[in-house]
Amino acid sequence: MNIKFNHEHDHLNEAINLSERDRIICRERIFFSTYNSHFNVIKLYGEDNVELAPRNLSTLTGDIEATIKDVKDDTQLFYTLYTFSHFHELPLNVIRMKRFLSKTDVSPEEKLKVDIIKMVQLMKSKRDDRDEEGDDGEAKKPINKLNEKNMGIRYKVAKECPNDFDKYLEKLFEIFNEDGGSDKSSDIDQMLDNILKKRRNEDD
Repeated sequence: MNIKFNHEHDHLNEAINLSERDRIICRERIFFSTYNSHFNVIKLYGEDNVELAPRNLSTLTGDIEATIKDVKDDTQLFYTLYTFSHFHELPLNVIRMKRFLSKTDVSPEEKLKVDIIKMVQLMKSKRDDRDEEGDDGEAKKPINKLNEKNMGIRYKVAKECPNDFDKYLEKLFEIFNEDGGSDKSSDIDQMLDNILKKRRNEDD
């Protein structure tokens, strides 16, 4: 690999002369490829037959291959591979949660527990939902907030842009530039309100 390192910088992307925009693109490519493989499996085999999917659509190495196939240069390739395991788990968590909640045999109590767990996760330290690979200023940008709600937004956008990363990226920048993404305090209030409403409906 042809990479020039600058050891005076603390953050990896700066140390390898990768711009902030390209850093975001590398990260979003990981998210998109993971979601896109999931949607392709559902489209081809259905929710109940995901185990029939070929290995390139259902494994870690398959997601890596899909992610790096359009990487443009050695610097982006290095950064993508270095950060892959860190970022790959985030979309996988969203997929697991949605699969669980889509099951017809999930009891109201189990769904309520999931809602409470999600709320507790939102209440964790304010750095937990940030992309810590970026510097402190960049990490505060809406597109770099990687909380559960914003990862859900990415899930929805990826579903609307099958096999088209450029379109996904364009929509994502529009969304986070317009509404600023998720505000944690308002999310907690809304989630708590939804939990109470569900409980009242079950009691009626």
